Amino acid sequence: MKQTLQFTHNCKNNSSKNPLVVDVSRGEVVCNKCGLVLKEKIIDPSAEKVSWNIEDSLANSRTGGLTKLSIYDRGLSSQINLSNKDSHGNRLTAFTKNQFGRLRIWDSRTKQTNKARNLTDAFIILDGMKVKLNLSENIIEKTAYLYRKAVTRKIIRGRTKKGILLASLYAACRESKTPRSLQEIAKKGNINKKNLSKDYRALLKALELRFEPNDPIKFLNKIASRINVTQKTIRIANQVLHDAKKKRITASKKPQGIAGAAIYLAGLIRNEKISYSKISFASGISSVTLRKLVRILISRLGNESYLASIVR
Repeated sequence: MKQTLQFTHNCKNNSSKNPLVVDVSRGEVVCNKCGLVLKEKIIDPSAEKVSWNIEDSLANSRTGGLTKLSIYDRGLSSQINLSNKDSHGNRLTAFTKNQFGRLRIWDSRTKQTNKARNLTDAFIILDGMKVKLNLSENIIEKTAYLYRKAVTRKIIRGRTKKGILLASLYAACRESKTPRSLQEIAKKGNINKKNLSKDYRALLKALELRFEPNDPIKFLNKIASRINVTQKTIRIANQVLHDAKKKRITASKKPQGIAGAAIYLAGLIRNEKISYSKISFASGISSVTLRKLVRILISRLGNESYLASIVR
């Protein structure tokens, strides 16, 4: 969006006074005649839109608003104007004014139910988790759907709404095969991992959900990017994981751990020094577990040609 400023400036390339143009999207002030950039990184002086309800606040937030499914009333709430005037600007009669006063009271009472307050607080937390974990709108919608079902079936009784919400978020990530671990969600949501796992198991049992195990290949690029591994090492680690899946080595093992072990093994093959501590920090798996998984991969994949350089 471009807006012409109200003042003029003597351009260096032209002695005449030329109008200036401010480019809000780029944050620049430009001469309208010659195109010379006179100022950079300007601050947008326009005021933000003020929101007086939860729907507008989430929809207009700088971090990206939630969809209607992720709003506690699905964006279908009504508001009764306080001006006591009709559409033509005429004042209402005393009878009509009294009638609308009672309607406002009942409207406010219906919006103050426990379920509405619960969903409002939960979806504000969900909006923050969307930014922290860099999640898509589809995952947020699925999380809101699962949480609504949990509230309807009263799974939240005796548990915290934050725990059930994060459990729904992890279930949505599992269903969409998005590489987000339970430990990562617990850390970003500032909740105990043990309690979150209990809430997750309760959610699966109550909603009768079944998910396939996470694919360790999904976590490969994520871990590799955190420790700056070369592309050749990533390709070898990818081959290690494919062979491990064929021989069912990855069954009943944490996908982050087996992916980290594959990266370490690929580093040994290419003589690239990658410490256990770096992989442990990037994957969230202890160094002891990584060592065990590396030994398992070497012993079970000993016949592969790419392991000939390290198998003795």
